[in-house]
Amino acid sequence: MLINDLPYNMTDVIWDTQITAKELTKMWSQVKGSNESETCVVVYMHKINDSLLIQNVLEEKCQVSDVIKFVWVKPKHQSSAPVTTLCNAMEIGTIGFHPNKEACNADLPKDPKDRPNVYIIPHITKFQIHESGSRKGMKVNHSEKPPALMRTIVSQFAKIGETVLIIGFGAGGDLIGAAEHCNVVAVEKDYEQFVHVVGRLMKYNADFERDKKKSLLEAKKNESSANELKNLGGGDDKSEDPGPGMYSAKCTECECWVSKEVPSTRVCEICENNVVLHVNCSVVSSDRGKYWCLQCSKLDGVAGSWTSDNNGGTEEMDST
Repeated sequence: MLINDLPYNMTDVIWDTQITAKELTKMWSQVKGSNESETCVVVYMHKINDSLLIQNVLEEKCQVSDVIKFVWVKPKHQSSAPVTTLCNAMEIGTIGFHPNKEACNADLPKDPKDRPNVYIIPHITKFQIHESGSRKGMKVNHSEKPPALMRTIVSQFAKIGETVLIIGFGAGGDLIGAAEHCNVVAVEKDYEQFVHVVGRLMKYNADFERDKKKSLLEAKKNESSANELKNLGGGDDKSEDPGPGMYSAKCTECECWVSKEVPSTRVCEICENNVVLHVNCSVVSSDRGKYWCLQCSKLDGVAGSWTSDNNGGTEEMDST
């Protein structure tokens, strides 16, 4: 996949210049010459006035077909435009396929309602700022985009692990979004933007590794808690027999499987089925010689003669 966020010629920075058909054709020739794959999905972000230019170059000079425009809508977008001017809360892009859509094998949903050419994704609320150099304190890129935009587009048109080439990665939003799904090769001509994004990626990678470790610890903690709950105090597995050697039978109180680690003597003194009970689903006599299920513990002659056995304790319990 090729992603190209074209210059807009809207600001006074040196990299923001108007692109021409000749430059687009030359750029495509260089990309094609270095691309070992015979297929390629191309994505261009551009001004609305350049829509026809982009389409003509792709179809006539680049052997790209099935070209379609898409719209990025930015809900609740705020602009510094005069009150007499409508806020520009949308941007235009173009997607095409080399040599065609069938060859690129785009994995899109079959239902048309699930594949509109409109992406409703909030715009960034805080721009990346240069922290050093001659542009310290200035925006890294006036046209910075949120990672969610390219994350969504790449997930639709590229397979996991494929290579994405990004030409002009600016403040790094497109790069981060694409990297969550694919391998990325990114190019940026402007040196100060390049330096800033290197630092941003190092921080992003550190945050990613930290969150990954945190998620693994939480998963292990949840798994441990679930196992302890099933073994000692009941669980949530009301499915069929989970397999031999792990559980003995279903607890009559909670209908969850009881681990074989629970002593076989923990059965209700009154019930006729003699099924082993969870700790939290049973009570024990004061001399710890008899067990009752919670239902039978309320019967006359039993109530008041038992203690809690939760966590191995012997705390006296009020049967009422």
